[in-house]
Amino acid sequence: LVAVVSSICSAFVVLTLILFPSMRERLFMRIISFISLSDLLGNIPYMTVIRPASSSSMCKFSGFINLYFYPVTWMWTTTLVYFLYGLAINGRVPMSELSVHGLCWGVPLILTLLVLTTNDYGRFDENDDNEVCTVGGDENSAFAWRIVIYYGLFLSCVFTMGYLYLKIIRIKRIGLSSVSEGMLNLAVESLSYYPVAMIVSWIPEFISFIIQFDHHNGLATHVSAIFKLANGVFMAVIFFSKSQHARLLWYRL
Repeated sequence: LVAVVSSICSAFVVLTLILFPSMRERLFMRIISFISLSDLLGNIPYMTVIRPASSSSMCKFSGFINLYFYPVTWMWTTTLVYFLYGLAINGRVPMSELSVHGLCWGVPLILTLLVLTTNDYGRFDENDDNEVCTVGGDENSAFAWRIVIYYGLFLSCVFTMGYLYLKIIRIKRIGLSSVSEGMLNLAVESLSYYPVAMIVSWIPEFISFIIQFDHHNGLATHVSAIFKLANGVFMAVIFFSKSQHARLLWYRL
């Protein structure tokens, strides 16, 4: 149910950019739509009522989706903060949009495909009713890839965003912004909630992973799944609450 609600919320964000050309003119809005799109696609395995066998094609497909699209969400969220930093320090975005597409879609794709060099997509434990399809087969390899793709990349994005945000705050404090103080304050106030939502949504998953070292905890697994699936809801609430223009366009439709 959470996955369905979250996906509907993400779909509304994406539809806002599809239906209204004026929204597509804004770079930061396009980035937010990519966050919502990848989050929507990542939720697909959680919306199926059938639990596929680990060796089935459906499970392998779900495993690829699970490993690929959530990291794409983190990459685009980090890009949002990076572009905000570029706006503060240089008055413009630091990279071309095409290059960022290559990074945000390409890096997670390479990591996800590299899994096939030592393992396959599937389920880590066929008897675990709480587990969705991600990496299966060889346990040591599955554990290593989850560390690299999920927790390693996630923490790298979190630390990068934290570092850049502190730099932005310092630029604001000493008055070295390349744009007006009002413009920077507006951008920071509007966009800073997205990385916070991502961290809040995914930290429980990280904590749950640590807990599993001691013993399996079904409650921690369920709670972490609810939080990460709710990321689409958080993003949509922030998007529509902060964009009066988006609300007005839907009202006039």
